[in-house]
Amino acid sequence: MIYSMTGYANKVFQIGTTTLQVDIRSVNQRFLDLTIKCPEEFKALEHDIREKITAIVSRGKIDLRIHYNEHDTDKAQLNIDALKHYIGLTEQIKEFLPQANLENINQILTLPGILNVKTVDIESIKGSFLTQISTLTSELQESQLIEGYKLADILLDKVNHIEKIVQSASNIIPTVKEAYKNRLKQKLLDVLADVENNEQRFSQEFAYFCQKIDVEEELSRLGAHTKAFRDLLIKGGAIGKKLDFMTQEMHREANTFGSKSAALETTTHAIELKVLIEQIKEQVQNIM
Repeated sequence: MIYSMTGYANKVFQIGTTTLQVDIRSVNQRFLDLTIKCPEEFKALEHDIREKITAIVSRGKIDLRIHYNEHDTDKAQLNIDALKHYIGLTEQIKEFLPQANLENINQILTLPGILNVKTVDIESIKGSFLTQISTLTSELQESQLIEGYKLADILLDKVNHIEKIVQSASNIIPTVKEAYKNRLKQKLLDVLADVENNEQRFSQEFAYFCQKIDVEEELSRLGAHTKAFRDLLIKGGAIGKKLDFMTQEMHREANTFGSKSAALETTTHAIELKVLIEQIKEQVQNIM
């Protein structure tokens, strides 16, 4: 199984008189970077929340947000001192604006500090809340797994394409050599008039060319890298860093192959290989 570092999960649940909404999302990051944004009351649980998440997720930039509503109306009490303060302010305002007034009690209740609201009892909901965090993190991992399958399909398709190009390049190298051999022979005919009497010169030039464009080793290593890459994809697990390394090795071989290109066909192949490998590299950054 392959896990993408991109994922999202959301959960709304009730514990007692408290309704909670928790959102968790992740994107690619080289290391684990966990940010928790929550009301002040939940700060005491940050360490426990981190333990729950890091027990399942190993890489990625993760953002967790917590929101809650407390429905126990018995926990709301009128702040008499604040009310008296606002009444005093109202009397002062009426001295300057006699027509000013508050229309209803609801307006009064919305004034800052007019209500003393008891916050959620964290200790009483801690166990149930952390269980929900574990469940939510598992759901995040499930979404990462779905994205991972999609990435694997994309990468395997590109690896297949690379292998076809490698095979095509291997097939045309003998043709490239033969074409150069004929061009070299004609060139020597034009310059030296008698190739037969300059066979040694001709053999030396041709041998040098063959050595210069010999890409058999590069193509062989590229084929080995694609096989190893495919094996890693099939094996699964936390393979992102390994795939990234394999991609670098493929890019190195493709560059050398391109630098040794002696024909339009092989140059085209080299460009196609580099484009595909760059696309693979971009996708690999999202794998756990």
